[in-house]
Amino acid sequence: MTDRGIIFSAPMVQALLAGRKSQTRRLASSPLARALPGDRLWVRERFALVDGATLFRADTPTDSIRWTTPLQMPRKLSRLTLTVTGLRFEQLQEISESDADAEGVKGGVAGYAAMWEEQHGASSWETNPKLVAVTFEVRHSNIDR
Repeated sequence: MTDRGIIFSAPMVQALLAGRKSQTRRLASSPLARALPGDRLWVRERFALVDGATLFRADTPTDSIRWTTPLQMPRKLSRLTLTVTGLRFEQLQEISESDADAEGVKGGVAGYAAMWEEQHGASSWETNPKLVAVTFEVRHSNIDR
């Protein structure tokens, strides 16, 4: 069993918290492509330490706080743990409507395509890269608890 950090945007953290997200897709060259069922992923997200409390961007969508990048989030501050249940390799455009729903994105495949282009740039959907699709179970606690 391997533990890895995984970065999610605020909308995707909200989908995890709400139980709407049980899959993620990353480029096949990602370290996530080496994951195995049973591996654990601790979610890294934008955060801030304010007066001794940890705030999360997904819960506090304001620009009046100086948010810290997810890359700097220490493992001990993570509040979500994902246990890998399966993975498969596919081309980006092979995503099904049910998989788009499991990604936690509204609007099915069209919504997923729009999110992909927002994150990866204009015309990135058309390049149709090879991806790893990872399915997981979500636990609402720190990986070390």
